Amino acid sequence: MRSLTLIQSQCGWSFREFYDAFILPSLTALHLSGAESEIAKVNFPTAYLHLTRLLSLIRRSQCSLMSLALRNLHSFDDDILALLDEIPTLLHLEIHELPTEGDFGNIAITKRFLSEMTFNQRNPRANRSLLLTFLESLSFRVRPFDYASAFVRMVQSRWIPNPEYASAMRR
Repeated sequence: MRSLTLIQSQCGWSFREFYDAFILPSLTALHLSGAESEIAKVNFPTAYLHLTRLLSLIRRSQCSLMSLALRNLHSFDDDILALLDEIPTLLHLEIHELPTEGDFGNIAITKRFLSEMTFNQRNPRANRSLLLTFLESLSFRVRPFDYASAFVRMVQSRWIPNPEYASAMRR
């Protein structure tokens, strides 16, 4: 199997039950989603990433993920950063913040997350732990935030028309 999409839209099960059951060495695309409709979000519990078990699946499968989508999951930036650190082959990343009512901040796409994803073009050697050096496409859906400049810096840092900088990023 090359692509797997799991959507938790019912009460009574979670992704971790599936993570433990699979070994997917050919997996290149993984899409995980919590409830999408307003009715489902009210009636069903929040979907969680279950980082430890997901990492176990990826390691056990020894797969080369190229596409990852995390939609409407209760996932903190630390968990997502740890996950991304394990999948350097990623080309396409999509993260949708968990939609909530009220004035809640973003928990996945934070200023720290954006900082970790920013490439330092002035000092490429400082990027030894840069995440996702081969990333080609990025899609975020976030709640309003006051750190737009961090987002702009991250995107600009990855827009590298200069071949010399591009090769330095992928070392």
